[in-house]
Amino acid sequence: MSAEAKAQQGGKKKKEPITDTAVHILKGAVVKVLRAPLTVTVECQTKTKGRLTVEYDSPVPPTDEQMKEIEALCNQKIRENLPIKSTTIGRSEAESHYRAHPVNDTYIYDKFPVPDTVTELTLIEIENWNVNCCPSSHLATTGEVGGIKVTHFNHREKKKELEFAFEIVPGGAASGPSALSGSSSKGKAPAAAPAAGGAKQAPSVRYDDVISVTDRILSLVLSEKAKGKDTDDVLKTRLHPEIESI
Repeated sequence: MSAEAKAQQGGKKKKEPITDTAVHILKGAVVKVLRAPLTVTVECQTKTKGRLTVEYDSPVPPTDEQMKEIEALCNQKIRENLPIKSTTIGRSEAESHYRAHPVNDTYIYDKFPVPDTVTELTLIEIENWNVNCCPSSHLATTGEVGGIKVTHFNHREKKKELEFAFEIVPGGAASGPSALSGSSSKGKAPAAAPAAGGAKQAPSVRYDDVISVTDRILSLVLSEKAKGKDTDDVLKTRLHPEIESI
């Protein structure tokens, strides 16, 4: 690594190419869904796990649907197998170009500054998705990552930060748009499906089914109680088969 690249990196620990590439993919999805283009910190020192923290000034944490969408967009970009473009360019030229032409509403710098002594930048770009001043090694294409599973997030309201933790998983193991299931309100993202041949998983229960049956139970109880009938018998005979089916 050149002296300028070391200065650009700011003395940080060496990043794993696969995890660093995954961070760029995840960042693009975060910007698309949450409009949070400024990175605060990243962790990419292992081949299987990483973290991305962005500046996030909303007092409201991401919804379950937004978390699902972020993960789905990550894996969509991986399936598209887009090239990872690495360019070395003069600092003033890079600043001028990307200030006028940001990529996915993202500028080349993160919140942590690049020293003024650096006159040449290494930029990593995924077309129409992400650009970043990053001198580390990366994969050649997004498809080489395999899959990204967002495991949880941490909303730090006072610091105006939002941290995402993710794992690198084999291709196809990450949830697709139609396979994602509800995430916890405590910041946990959807759990990955168990590997084939593993322990049996309990049948999933759709949220809409539960709400529908609950509404029907309440409606029947109030209706039958008003008629002076035994609500227990009604619930057993009319709703038990429906409850069993979900």
